[in-house]
Amino acid sequence: MVSLAVRRQEIAAALSTVDGLRVDPEGLWTDRTNYPTALIRPADDAELATFDGMWRTPLEITVAVSAAGGLARGQRTLDELHDAVIGAFNDNLPACGVIRRLAYGVLEIDGTEVFGAVFRVEYLD
Repeated sequence: MVSLAVRRQEIAAALSTVDGLRVDPEGLWTDRTNYPTALIRPADDAELATFDGMWRTPLEITVAVSAAGGLARGQRTLDELHDAVIGAFNDNLPACGVIRRLAYGVLEIDGTEVFGAVFRVEYLD
């Protein structure tokens, strides 16, 4: 099984190809958020073993843009990033088994409302 840190770094590297998206090289959330940004974290459910002895490692990626410039601007920016993020996943994460979008719209991060999309990426190790 590949470590969480390695998977987080792989996803961060894939997201670094998205023009304008800020992502920590280790996939960590920064103390001061500069939008647009991405957070990579383990999914709430535990890693599960499959019947053939492989591990399913789920991670969630939150992509967030500021809503301060207005609703229409925030949504246009998120729409552009949404498509670019899916492209980055498809082009740069060949070991990934499943990619899903879990949420899209207004999210709250650290007490601030932002526009965001939450993606789930699952690896089979």
